[in-house]
Amino acid sequence: MKNSILVFILVLTYTICNCQVVSLTDYSSDYFTKGIRPPAGTYIKDENGYLDQFVGVWEAQIGENELVLYINKGTRTSRRDIKRDLLYLTYSVKPVDGPKNLLYLEDTRGISEDDPLMVFGLHPASNGTYQLFYQGRDSSCGQTGYLFLKPIVGSDDSMDLYLKRYSQTIYEDICPNGSVQPIFPLTQTTFSRI
Repeated sequence: MKNSILVFILVLTYTICNCQVVSLTDYSSDYFTKGIRPPAGTYIKDENGYLDQFVGVWEAQIGENELVLYINKGTRTSRRDIKRDLLYLTYSVKPVDGPKNLLYLEDTRGISEDDPLMVFGLHPASNGTYQLFYQGRDSSCGQTGYLFLKPIVGSDDSMDLYLKRYSQTIYEDICPNGSVQPIFPLTQTTFSRI
């Protein structure tokens, strides 16, 4: 019985000591930008509430369409057992001047966190932005890249967003109409909290 208790205490101690908490902002500067992988069991935690400024519903007019973003905070665990706090982003797109009952051109609000269309956060970037990974329905035809969110200093109700597309070869047999326009703007666009 004593041996069982001793083994339990040793396993528990090892598990507790093996877990490391790194703040989200420290992860970006101490690990990611230097190309260092955190050890298995690490929790990259949003200790200072950095992600909270982005959580909510945001909108902007992009050309003839209204793009609405739904941003939530969550936690994801990698295959290497690295747990991290991040943002999940879903979106809806509809014509600005269309009838109220018009169907959405695109709507990802009902998807699960593991759906390939889920936009998910990666890390704070060195230029004051937060970087997310985006993959659209036509990812093989150019609807893929990184989204960057940037808070507007002095405003809780505005943020800038832009997409940096992957540079990729578009194959004619897969994409007979060429590159597909991404949902998100390629130039910095201001979104307002609603």
